[in-house]
Amino acid sequence: MKRLFFTALYMAVALVTAFAGPVENRGVYATNPQNAVGQEATITIDGDPSDWNTSMLIAQGSANDMCTAFKGSHENCVLDCYALYAAWDDANLYLAWQMVNTNDTWSREGDGPLSDGGRIGDVPLIVVLSIDPSATMTGRLTNGGMLWDKVDVVYETPVDRIFMMSGKAGQGTPAMFLAADEAGNTSYDAAYCKNFSTNGISYAMGETFLGDQLLYLNGPQAPADVYSAASTWINLCDPASWTGVVQKGHDTKYDSFYEMKIPFATLGIDKNFLLTNGIGAMMIATRGESGIDCVPHDPSMLDNVYGDYIHDASTSAEKSDSDTIRYQLANIGKIRVGSAAAPQAEAIVSVPDGYVFHAASLSVSIRLKNATSGSYSVNGGAAQAIDNMTTISLGADAAVGETVSLSVTATNSEGSHTEVYTYTKGDGFSLTPGTAIVVKPDNWEEVYCYMYSGGDRQNAVWPGVEMTLIRDNFYYCNMPSGWTSANVIFNNNREEGMGKEQYPSGNGLLLNAGEVKLWDWNQWYAVSTTATGLHAATDGFSVKAFAIGNTLYIASDKVQMCHIFNISGQLIHAVELCEGTTEVYGLPAGVYILNGQKIIIK
Repeated sequence: MKRLFFTALYMAVALVTAFAGPVENRGVYATNPQNAVGQEATITIDGDPSDWNTSMLIAQGSANDMCTAFKGSHENCVLDCYALYAAWDDANLYLAWQMVNTNDTWSREGDGPLSDGGRIGDVPLIVVLSIDPSATMTGRLTNGGMLWDKVDVVYETPVDRIFMMSGKAGQGTPAMFLAADEAGNTSYDAAYCKNFSTNGISYAMGETFLGDQLLYLNGPQAPADVYSAASTWINLCDPASWTGVVQKGHDTKYDSFYEMKIPFATLGIDKNFLLTNGIGAMMIATRGESGIDCVPHDPSMLDNVYGDYIHDASTSAEKSDSDTIRYQLANIGKIRVGSAAAPQAEAIVSVPDGYVFHAASLSVSIRLKNATSGSYSVNGGAAQAIDNMTTISLGADAAVGETVSLSVTATNSEGSHTEVYTYTKGDGFSLTPGTAIVVKPDNWEEVYCYMYSGGDRQNAVWPGVEMTLIRDNFYYCNMPSGWTSANVIFNNNREEGMGKEQYPSGNGLLLNAGEVKLWDWNQWYAVSTTATGLHAATDGFSVKAFAIGNTLYIASDKVQMCHIFNISGQLIHAVELCEGTTEVYGLPAGVYILNGQKIIIK
């Protein structure tokens, strides 16, 4: 059973009020990580990030987490919101947001996402603020129309300032919109539409990236992956992370760093109000009709990914659907009453508590979230440090039926959080060459395997030997030592006239000594071979594997690392293999290639 412990150094009290909506902290997303609310500083608005630093971060996004990662990856004008920063001095509020175009890790110069220099075009960008948490704006005009003609983004989370501007700084007439009626609709009348130029608001963009960590979501298969603790993020700023389809560095010339100045007088507040009460902020990127990405993240950006865009079915309906922002804005100056306190530090473990593994060892990955440091220990042993992503192998020395305890601790400025996971070693099996596997029919009480080969050789007199359960109705039987091939007949150990069933009814299925084959009552096919697509194996050592459901079993004759790729060549998981069979749980559903053979994870 998983046990939870929390040592609190400080915990902000969060009162539940009408304005408190969900806070996005799943995956690598973070809203006000460790209660960060920005820093006091004076910023020059020139597109140069040198006035900024990562202590000013108020919301963390992810690279490669928007709709084009799933549909329409050929498109230009990449809108990938990565981070939001805040600062202030005596007279002004400053905001900065990082947008990235990481398609150069796989695309060629000039291709779709890197056309026009990979730049963001003349598309609407939105910044929203919440100064009074009891007030809200709809995002609509008083006449029922949409801002900037057709930007279909509306708000249920409190918003009372909407800033509209072009992705190309200097284009168009950027403006701040205010509520024009009690419903929260706005208007182009001068009282409610405040041009940047006459109200001291300015913004600029630089072609660069701030920071030394760029977290790229590696090989997402579905939108749910952006929120999953089991997904893999690569730090594109760290060459050691360049794996899978990412085999070269990212050039930050494709990234866009925006900074913005808003006078307190224009907002109707001062610095004391900001520090005493706090305000909220969010940045949203659009292609002119609908939200594509935002920071902090809101799930409305990914709720219509696979639909067809009305003007181009090869691209996503996210470009033209209606987005309703429900998640909380990031806080600036102070964590506001009604907002969530900083999320606790976590060590995310890839295998759930209570899992029973049936191989010689179990591969477990651990990564930190909202944490500055972390450690793990196995069976009460010495603590070991957790890196950004740590993979360990458990249970190689455990006997069948024994449990293995894994304790993980994550720490940040708010305290330490510890969880204990226990895993049980089930009956093992040998995935050796010359193995026959079958899915037992539901109406069979027993499953036997009869093997024969030339002359009168047989593994046992009919009905053969009882097969051994692997798990989930999958059974196996090994070919006798020294045989080069065998004919295989599966049966239910019944006599004629007493419900006897067997397959096949004639000559047995051919199994060669170097094969592992599975009969699923549709076909007899090889489920393992020397892995090339799965693993760059060391010469002289073999790696074999097969899958049952979403569990992958990998057999190796040596302790070594194995890198798992999907059919597209994207790195999914790194595993430390034991000598014998290692069990890998929770891989994304899909097809994996091993030297021309397909392994299907369901």
